[in-house]
Amino acid sequence: MISMGSFSAGKPYKGRLLEIDKFITLDKRMYDRFQNHYSEISATFTKMIMSLEAPFKTVKLPEIEIPPETEP
Repeated sequence: MISMGSFSAGKPYKGRLLEIDKFITLDKRMYDRFQNHYSEISATFTKMIMSLEAPFKTVKLPEIEIPPETEP
């Protein structure tokens, strides 16, 4: 799997202290699973961060993208 994410930590970036904005992957199966189970993943993630202290309890799930298929 090849993937790339932008990650910010330390100094706030756009008002956020710790977050992955976008996750780009070539793993179609992972992408499909994330899209198809987003509400379940989001609920579990929310439960996980509820016990964290501010500002860490404000982190959000990233967008997951697959690069557009290119013609050879």
